[in-house]
Amino acid sequence: MNDGERRWAGLWQDRGTYAFDRSADRSTVFAIDTPPLDPGARVHLEHVFAYVQIDAIARYQRMRGRAVHFPMAWERRGPETGHAGRSAGIEAWWRRLAISVDWSLTYATSDEPARAAAQRGFLTGLASGTVYAAEAPIHWNTAARRPSAFRFATERDRPGHRYRIRFAGPDGPVEAPAHRPELLPSCVALVHHPGDPRFTGLTSVRVPVFGFEVPVRAHPAADPAGAGITPVCTFGSHDDVEIWRDLGLATRVTLGEDGRFLSGTPFAHHTVEEAREQAATLLRGSGALIGDPVPEPVRSLHEHDDRRAEHPLEIVLSRAWFLRPPATGHGEPLLLPERMRGEYTRWRAARDRDPLISRRRAYGVPVPVWYRLDDAGEPDYANPLIPDESALPVDPFADVPPGFGELQRDRPGGFAPDPNALAPGVTPQPFPVDLLPRPRGIAALTTALARSTGTTGRTTVLVAGTLTNRYRGFHSPDIRGDVDGPLDRYGPDGVRYWAATVRPGADRRLDPDGARAGRRLAVKLRNVTRFALGAGAAGAEGHPVTHPVDRALLDRLAATVTAATEAFERCRYSDALHAAAALLRSLSRDYLEQVKPRLRAGDDAGSARAALAAALSVLTRLLAPFLPYATEESWSLWHDGSVHRAPWPTPGELTRAAHPGSPISAG
Repeated sequence: MNDGERRWAGLWQDRGTYAFDRSADRSTVFAIDTPPLDPGARVHLEHVFAYVQIDAIARYQRMRGRAVHFPMAWERRGPETGHAGRSAGIEAWWRRLAISVDWSLTYATSDEPARAAAQRGFLTGLASGTVYAAEAPIHWNTAARRPSAFRFATERDRPGHRYRIRFAGPDGPVEAPAHRPELLPSCVALVHHPGDPRFTGLTSVRVPVFGFEVPVRAHPAADPAGAGITPVCTFGSHDDVEIWRDLGLATRVTLGEDGRFLSGTPFAHHTVEEAREQAATLLRGSGALIGDPVPEPVRSLHEHDDRRAEHPLEIVLSRAWFLRPPATGHGEPLLLPERMRGEYTRWRAARDRDPLISRRRAYGVPVPVWYRLDDAGEPDYANPLIPDESALPVDPFADVPPGFGELQRDRPGGFAPDPNALAPGVTPQPFPVDLLPRPRGIAALTTALARSTGTTGRTTVLVAGTLTNRYRGFHSPDIRGDVDGPLDRYGPDGVRYWAATVRPGADRRLDPDGARAGRRLAVKLRNVTRFALGAGAAGAEGHPVTHPVDRALLDRLAATVTAATEAFERCRYSDALHAAAALLRSLSRDYLEQVKPRLRAGDDAGSARAALAAALSVLTRLLAPFLPYATEESWSLWHDGSVHRAPWPTPGELTRAAHPGSPISAG
């Protein structure tokens, strides 16, 4: 942070420029549900990209006279050791970028009020049926013994084999290929493509080695080429899950959450790799394996994390908590970008599943639920025990449900805690907000829709875009993390301009050209300010604007104010920026050249100075949400107070100056 940036950041803090008015009437409040940042994570330009866009909207609403509730939120899930130092580092970046949060409202998701609010929202959803628990196939990190979010799971090819397996049909053997013979104990059907004449009349087969019968069904996902028929196991792949859901097949659970086969099943206590070898041996010994396994790439599931590490995943049946998104219709929030509505609708139709909102982990906001245990120690999932709202937050592993004592924990006739924690960033909360910024991802999106439905007023759900490289591929965190470099080269205003020129939800290519243009625009504003004030504009406010060229400028300014205001009201901040920037460039390139002779000759100099004063005042305020340093510096040269607390311009103030005496609307 250079001296100028440090000076303005200090003044904004000392003057409370961005402070939230706690006494404000709710009707005047504009509340933002700030996406929490992990203080242990590395700040990268994708963070800047998203938060600058949120901040531009916050600044606009503040200038419109709203009491903006814009807190700083930290995602803290475990012990706080070292977090204070790392969060201070992020705070320094955010202050340099002039993100206009009220730092006195800073909170962490591990704070008691935040945990109580999350649990209150969970219980509200549970009571309404929006939140529910179910045994469902979910991605499972068997090494960490926890669920994996759908958006972190990917499929990729790995070396494997195709096994040709002979099933027993009523009229003879039926050959079907399989890549995971260890899952044959969980086989629930064989499927073929509809209309394939080879399987007409075939209704069931017997699974080799294990001897049980499974149905033969038709499904369009089956490949009609080759053998034309394939086993469905619960669960070896996404295809298995989709076919299992579509056909309503039975469920055979053989693989546990630790990645080993369950007790009482074939291959009990063995790993997947061990079981695969045993299955191949058994199939070969029974004569059900046709020939040798053929080397062939196999699609496997993996989870990727922020360190680019990969962890193998399985799909297991586990009890978890899900969110039922709202039905489409009246009262839904505004979703930006608009195309996300179509993506959301298509996702719901294609996936037919609700987003997972729980995690199995040691740290986090625990699910505030216990279960009564029967005399055999089995939990009664149908009638969960819940705490009184006044007791929130609770930790079911440390606290006891009403009417029970600690000695009854995990004992027959007693109680057991729910083992899940609420997923970060997607917990429904029962308070109304005006702006819900969310990262790209269907789970976060559907949760945001559920949270905002039914609240007072209309919530805008703003879905962030993503940074891409020059080949339009998504950036990995290790190469999108350089924040200091662009800040030092182009300044905070330049970087903010680069982030705000992209429309809501659009991806942004990571290149410096936009930041360079933003720096040039900030310099242009300073130059225009110096010229206008040097020409006497500061003392000309209120002077009649009479010259046709000057009036034309003010008319164009009024149209720009109207366009920028309408754009901001739709959260189209980029349109507002483009309109204001285009007018500033035109003013500098065209109007100033036309007005210089009149200013020197004195002909209509008063009209020109008044037009310059109005143009400078309006343009500085229009650009204030995007270029906070340059606009504050320009404003301070001829006004008291901060431009960031100045009123947003209206077309009426310009039309009154251009056409005195005419009936003008104040808006």
